[in-house]
Amino acid sequence: MQFQKKEDGIKRIMAFVKLPDKKNAIDPQAIARFGLMAPVVLPDNELRAVAEWVWDQYNPNMGRGFGGQGMGRGMGPGRMNP
Repeated sequence: MQFQKKEDGIKRIMAFVKLPDKKNAIDPQAIARFGLMAPVVLPDNELRAVAEWVWDQYNPNMGRGFGGQGMGRGMGPGRMNP
């Protein structure tokens, strides 16, 4: 799912992190593979900071998956720390 506006994407990420739901999943393939995550309880300002970070990691040229094939810089072996 793609968003044209950053604010729309951030709001969607925040809503999903607060209350994960298959109907509102940003990436249904990830839900099918890994299942739903547990809700995250954070103050709204911290949740927004997390959502903005997630948004900023997205690179549409990277494709999907781990090891440099998904969002941001990937999380394959040796990539646990930025």
